[in-house]
Amino acid sequence: MAPGAHDPQSVAMKPEAGSQSGSSPSASPQPPAGFSRADLLVTLAVLAALAAVQLPSLANSRHQANAALCLSSLDELTRAWRMYADDNEEVLVASGPGQNAPDWTGGDWTGGFPSRNCSNLICSPLWRYTRRDIRVFACPDDPFTLSPNPRQGPHLRTRSMNSYLGGSSAWFTPSSGWRLFWNYADVEAPKPADAWVLIDEREDSINDGSFVVDMTGYPNLQQTRLIDFPADFHAQGAGISFADGHAELKTWLDARTLVRTRIINTASPNNEEVRWLQERSTSRLP
Repeated sequence: MAPGAHDPQSVAMKPEAGSQSGSSPSASPQPPAGFSRADLLVTLAVLAALAAVQLPSLANSRHQANAALCLSSLDELTRAWRMYADDNEEVLVASGPGQNAPDWTGGDWTGGFPSRNCSNLICSPLWRYTRRDIRVFACPDDPFTLSPNPRQGPHLRTRSMNSYLGGSSAWFTPSSGWRLFWNYADVEAPKPADAWVLIDEREDSINDGSFVVDMTGYPNLQQTRLIDFPADFHAQGAGISFADGHAELKTWLDARTLVRTRIINTASPNNEEVRWLQERSTSRLP
């Protein structure tokens, strides 16, 4: 065979248009199989089950993160409280109005609710010692912060101060028989590690900047009373800080401490949680 010539039998035949190799020219391609309605329902059921398993875990993670933020901001605010004393010859900022030192909230609550008044808080004598973020005054799990009451507005402050620190003339005088701490050096009984400074107060109790713990009858449990109510933002617990600078979460178990009420200053006999606060608020004068 001459060079360059092709054997007719060796030349591959091109398939005709519209035909497929190994199939009849008349065969048409099959569409890919899709989800049936039953498949879709099964998939949705699986996704719903996974969401039901994961959502509580995600919610728990959010609350844990908020608890950490709560303690962090309490630490910062308590450091600011201590730094104010350092800069003022150990004189403590007042827990309420009408004292020699300025009110720590920066305003008189009788003109409105300073827990909702930003102008009061940025005038706080502690403001300059913070990172100047208004969120330092509030727990992120406060329900009014997360979902503002349309009538009252959100709480910008959830923290209240031990009324025996700097004194709150609205409730106590030195003649009441219990110590008022005017200077940091006065905090001896209880010791700084045991004397609480700031506490998250419940949204239906908070008003002025001081948190009153009634010492009437102490240590007689039969006479315990709840004047103000601590918060229960963290699994029935509240953030609370101490004069040595540390903060912790305190869990409340007595139903009377947790009851939702607008009635403050109510008898709560044999309430061990009132006793716990009494032991950490002040001590009897000699």
